[in-house]
Amino acid sequence: MRKLSAAAIAILLLACRPLFAAGPGTSAVAALKMDGSARAMAMGGAFTAVADDASSVFYNPAGLAQAQRAELSLTHTEWLAGVRSEYGALALPAGKKLTFGAGANFLFTDQIPKTDANGINIGSFGSNEGYAVLSAAVNLGRVALGASGKYVRQAVDDKSASAVAGDFGALVSIGDLRLGAAVQNAGSQITLATDAFPLPLTESLGASWRIFSPLLLAAEYRKPSDETGALHAGFEYSTEGTGSGDRLFLRGGYVSGRQSDTGPGLSAGLGVELSDWRIDYGFMPWGDLGNAHRLTLSMRFGKSRAEKRFEFPAARQPRETKDPRPLPDKEYPMDADIYLDPEKAAQSSAPQPSPVQSVSPQPAPAQLVTVEQSPAQPNPGQPARPAPEKPVKKQTPPASDYQLY
Repeated sequence: MRKLSAAAIAILLLACRPLFAAGPGTSAVAALKMDGSARAMAMGGAFTAVADDASSVFYNPAGLAQAQRAELSLTHTEWLAGVRSEYGALALPAGKKLTFGAGANFLFTDQIPKTDANGINIGSFGSNEGYAVLSAAVNLGRVALGASGKYVRQAVDDKSASAVAGDFGALVSIGDLRLGAAVQNAGSQITLATDAFPLPLTESLGASWRIFSPLLLAAEYRKPSDETGALHAGFEYSTEGTGSGDRLFLRGGYVSGRQSDTGPGLSAGLGVELSDWRIDYGFMPWGDLGNAHRLTLSMRFGKSRAEKRFEFPAARQPRETKDPRPLPDKEYPMDADIYLDPEKAAQSSAPQPSPVQSVSPQPAPAQLVTVEQSPAQPNPGQPARPAPEKPVKKQTPPASDYQLY
């Protein structure tokens, strides 16, 4: 029981290493070195060259370029002595070659007893740490490149600190062989109280090979800055289910460099895919510490890259403008060529009867004829008659040549 208790305390110290670290080469924020999905954990963490889903943000950001649809992934991990972690990742294809991603990881512990220099219990304290990440990847054909930015935070008791870091990754496809490389946690130091600690700069180089359609093999070498390098290897075997798009996965893995009391380094897991949903389970024994369990729920949504149409919006139609040149007095046929061809313009200027209106000739107005008579000689026996008034011609307006009906 004493040995098990000491091992459980070691797990707690893993979560708050900076508070107790004393020697050079130690690093902060243990969550930066933990697996981010049950699938990767079951394959021994050999995921640098496999990364092809939303969890790529935790291993190799270039793997986001392989996501064909938008995907959301949520992971819960139960460790020992009240240590647990929560993960979330999102992949969003944004074009034929560009993909964006985001993720977050938080590690929590239950209350830890606090003692003074004499070993007297004076209360308890808690510890939590985690980071948020934004990623982008571009597919260049056989080569994919990716980069991430991280915000890291750690809190122990009443002290907290933060830092920023970046990840960089690449994938190269050669037939069924895929090579991957990643550099993670390149950034500033994190300072708790008066002590500053570097982040665990991690370099990994791996390969994956799909021997035939159901079987995938993967291996990689990973070297954190504060630990010796380790070999990670794993496999994934898939079988078709009864329904369209349904599959069952069997996984196994191995991690070298384990101590005798922390387990043999073996891992295993299962996965079930039902249409757009997938559930993955990972299991890893830790010797005297017990066993770690991890569960991931993933969901794909939206259209695939092949179904999407990434087109530019249609150009705006130009607004109609009036011809600044004055129109002639007479109407011309609606033919724009008359303004460009002088001969057509001359032919169209001749008056033409309207094909729509019917016409009939108007009779000429009657003429008023006036006959002048010589004045009669006045009769001396009769009074003189007044001279007759001359008729006044009425001005009749000339009739138009045609009358409309």
